[in-house]
Amino acid sequence: MNEKPCRENGKCLPTNYFCDGIRDCLDNSDETNCGIGIFVVVVFLHCGMRMVQPPLRSTNIVNGNQAPMGAWPWFAIVKVMGMRICGGVIVSYLSVMTSASCLGTIYNQPISAEAVAIFVGTNKMDGSSGQGIRVSKIFIHPDFDPSSGMNDIAILQMDHSIMFDDNVQSICLPDFVHDRNLSMSQFKSCYIAGFGANRAGGPQSKVLLQGRVNLLSHRECISHLYNMTTAPFKQYVNYTTHICAGIYSNSYGSNMCEGDEGGPLMCETITSKWVLVGISTRHPGQSCKSSVFSRVSSFIPFYTQLKVDTGFM
Repeated sequence: MNEKPCRENGKCLPTNYFCDGIRDCLDNSDETNCGIGIFVVVVFLHCGMRMVQPPLRSTNIVNGNQAPMGAWPWFAIVKVMGMRICGGVIVSYLSVMTSASCLGTIYNQPISAEAVAIFVGTNKMDGSSGQGIRVSKIFIHPDFDPSSGMNDIAILQMDHSIMFDDNVQSICLPDFVHDRNLSMSQFKSCYIAGFGANRAGGPQSKVLLQGRVNLLSHRECISHLYNMTTAPFKQYVNYTTHICAGIYSNSYGSNMCEGDEGGPLMCETITSKWVLVGISTRHPGQSCKSSVFSRVSSFIPFYTQLKVDTGFM
């Protein structure tokens, strides 16, 4: 195998690791002199803070508008075998939260960590102008059920720290475990973002789209799913582990669509911090009119236990 050394410590890597858009050498020497810039490392310690403050419109992802660069600095692109594109969310320097359904089999083959790459700091689906990072471990919730969409949560551990800057930050995680009574009255606004299709059956967007949404009550969520789908998928909406968002009507509102799995439902608190409320799931009742999310607060114990067991943050 042909190899080349990193400049700083002489560690040898396969030559195809050089100039592939993913930092493998700690000093980034495998991605220098490749026609791309060197990332400036500026570390910000506060989660949920946007260093760039672009205007946020209230239109939707379905027929939505492009998210400006830096609008959602915690958004991560999850690429699986270079074929499947999902969303993810930076929750620490070393971890990204996404949906377990994003990491399902391809060609009936299980997905290994080596087949997954993360791109951050970009609003383009191809990951250009952003940081590329390899995944070292995949942690899928042990009770994930792909048929029902229950416990559709996974944590990706990076093989080195994500470099934070104006366009790359972590979002805050909720500290209210099993809060069943979330409502818009607790937040200034809520948004979703992703590269999913802007219409049912359409192609994925090549740019990051954003949309403003309302949190729906459990009753509204059940009614919406019942009206918008042909099967009684409401039985799969769990009051403690799911949360719904969108516009409660019979027309297209701000909602997720195909290809948005793993993307965030994020809300701004009264102190102007953004909190990760939900992760878009491949729920069996999901459509471009109804958005079901895994309720992140219910999975804080899962994430906390992972940190204890593995030692990564």
